[in-house]
Amino acid sequence: MVLDLTSGRLSDAISHVEKALESVESRIALLRNGISGQTPTLPPPEPDIKGKGKATAKLARDDLQGMAKSQMESELKELSGLKDDLALKVWIFACLE
Repeated sequence: MVLDLTSGRLSDAISHVEKALESVESRIALLRNGISGQTPTLPPPEPDIKGKGKATAKLARDDLQGMAKSQMESELKELSGLKDDLALKVWIFACLE
């Protein structure tokens, strides 16, 4: 939002919104697979090789394992609205460019 208000940064704004849209679309695909029972089985967690209690990165699909179908459907509904908003923003930015 800040980039679209900053003179000369519209192309940067478009790029960031497109990346956000891709991320939302990926999450939507994961949720749809989860709802249909197609979530991949995760390998056992690897030991923390960094030491000192630093957390390892969590994959987006990891949290689907503990979600109820109703939770996935709720998130899917919310993300579908966000996807529409982001797609509209990309379209508007493209018209302004």
